[in-house]
Amino acid sequence: MAEGVAGDVPVRPSAALVVGDTLVRLADEARGAKRAKYTSAEQFVGFRQLLVAGWA
Repeated sequence: MAEGVAGDVPVRPSAALVVGDTLVRLADEARGAKRAKYTSAEQFVGFRQLLVAGWA
C-alpha cells in the first residue's frame, strides 16, 4: 500500500489521488491566474507549501 499523508498510515491509492488532486487545485487557487511576473511572493509561498504538502 502507499504511504499516507500522515506518515506511516497506509491509504488506498484512490484516496491518495483525491488528496493529491485537491492539493494541486488549492495550490493553483493560491497562486492565482495571473502570469508569474504579476504573482506576489506571498502567493508563490502558498502555492509551494500546498504542493510540498502532497509529497510529505
